[in-house]
Amino acid sequence: MIWTVILRNNAKNGNIQESIIMTIKELEKKLLTEKHIIGSLQVECGKKIENPGIIGIFEENGTFYVYDTNDRGCVVILDKGNENDMTEALYRRVIKAEKRYLKM
Repeated sequence: MIWTVILRNNAKNGNIQESIIMTIKELEKKLLTEKHIIGSLQVECGKKIENPGIIGIFEENGTFYVYDTNDRGCVVILDKGNENDMTEALYRRVIKAEKRYLKM
């Protein structure tokens, strides 16, 4: 498995950000090997599941979506775009959820 790292210049504050280009399958493998501690939140890669406590990514008509579900299991779309940007967005959300959970 090869991840390509790109450095992007953040126009807002002039900082350079590191971006990782990966597919949904690579993201899924990465999340399984890293074993993030995110409490009862469940991560789903490649499919839309309408259950409470899910964060995930799925593809529909060539567009990739990052989503969350509310307490009733309804899907809430958080972001949409190409596969690389959305896998990165989901990964960053998982990291953020882990940091929030560990602060508790």
